[in-house]
Amino acid sequence: FNVTMSTIFFLLIFIKPIHTAIQRLPSISLNEQSSIGTSIYDLTRVYPSSSKNLIKFSFLYDSSPHNSFFIVDSLTGRISIKRMIDREELCQTHTCNCERCLLTLEIIASASKKIDILSLDIIIENVNDNQPLFPISTFQIRLSENTDLGYVASFPAATDLDFQDRLEYRIVPLDISYKQETLETFSIINLQTENQLGLRLLKSLDRERRNLYKMKILASDGQHIGALSLDVFILDSNDNVPKFEHEQYEIKLREDTPIGTEIIHVHAYDEDEGLNALINYTIMTDNPSSSFPFRINVTTG
Repeated sequence: FNVTMSTIFFLLIFIKPIHTAIQRLPSISLNEQSSIGTSIYDLTRVYPSSSKNLIKFSFLYDSSPHNSFFIVDSLTGRISIKRMIDREELCQTHTCNCERCLLTLEIIASASKKIDILSLDIIIENVNDNQPLFPISTFQIRLSENTDLGYVASFPAATDLDFQDRLEYRIVPLDISYKQETLETFSIINLQTENQLGLRLLKSLDRERRNLYKMKILASDGQHIGALSLDVFILDSNDNVPKFEHEQYEIKLREDTPIGTEIIHVHAYDEDEGLNALINYTIMTDNPSSSFPFRINVTTG
């Protein structure tokens, strides 16, 4: 009569019972970037020495993505690293949980009358192998010189692929002569916003005295440093009073001086810039304008 292969397999199992057990092994920790070929576990330690040579080892599922990082010696039961393990890559590809990166290996240990399924959890530990990086190399901030104290301007924060690396930020002034002033004028704050930091104004600005602050923002994870070049431009506000070259002018005229004669040219200056530095001239007098004998050019003085 016709007997299929599945029937034969069923008959073999029925005739010769095989004992099967599932055993969860104590978890182990492994640093990411560990060298290929490193032996991480010896499965024969689970069994008595008398039966070690009778057991064959293999992965339960060859297609498991966790297995692809390791190789198990079928005779010795030694598990070794097959390819480089990058915890950040495992996290980004959702191969493991970013909070606790766990790779689970399920291994068959087979003997003549016994099959064990061994489960081994491997905790992948983070190694500080990535540098903090800013999304851009330079950034500019523009502040009016009358900006209120405490004002916060945002700029890009650095990111670090290493999980749970805390970044420390500091300001490094590029103009040594203004080092202390720069550190007294600005501070960095955490905005509690993803990928953004704040530059807080601590001291009043004066564009006429200084119109540019050049600095580097350094981000450190304790081992590696990333840098951002930050330029803070101070914009003019109309905060200066025009000043004449002289406080007093004295003129002597003959009574027969012809009408239209230019008798003096006064000049004032303003430390502001652009439109804020434009000056208009007027004569202030208590006399009625119709009887006042002088006039001034509004733009030239």
